[in-house]
Amino acid sequence: MEKELKRVKIHLFGKDYIVRTDLPAERLEGMAVELDNKLEALRSRYPNLTRTDVALLTALSLMEDLEKLREEKKELWELLGEATSKTPETT
Repeated sequence: MEKELKRVKIHLFGKDYIVRTDLPAERLEGMAVELDNKLEALRSRYPNLTRTDVALLTALSLMEDLEKLREEKKELWELLGEATSKTPETT
């Protein structure tokens, strides 16, 4: 069964967008607020950059964050595998 898409209004980088999504509206709005904060922080730090450059640098920063999380997840799965493969010593 296909999820029903709803229209959610978000505000990014000074502009409103209507997004069709199956996510809860509050979740998408929260993600949009976080993204907008990152965009605005980068624009404040580098006021001479174009909006496109700010968006691209923000995307690269988010990809870096994602890659770090993937590595952490991998390490945690490896630790979990090691912990579950150990058998208790019998005395």
